[in-house]
Amino acid sequence: MDLRFAPEEEEFRDEVRTWLDEHLVGEFRRYLGVGGPSDDTAWDWAGVHGRNLFGPTLLHSGTEEQRLRFLPPITRVEEFWGQGFSEPDAGSDLAGVRTRAERDGDE
Repeated sequence: MDLRFAPEEEEFRDEVRTWLDEHLVGEFRRYLGVGGPSDDTAWDWAGVHGRNLFGPTLLHSGTEEQRLRFLPPITRVEEFWGQGFSEPDAGSDLAGVRTRAERDGDE
């Protein structure tokens, strides 16, 4: 199995990197190139999923008990949250997701 990128994939990767380099601003710019399960260089900033994804969901739809339980440790960067995906026969590999259509009556 050849795991190297094809030339067109390398070209696209370079294009995306260039675009990000030219367009990332603010706090995202400061953390350009960090991330990954073994990268501990930005733990203070790592609460971004909890603060920006899970936190607002709790504020809008959570119970008071849930807000009291989860929001303080997220804010103190004591608990970390991430977004996960799970699809039948693909797990978290979104590239492996498939779709199909089935006729159901006249629709």
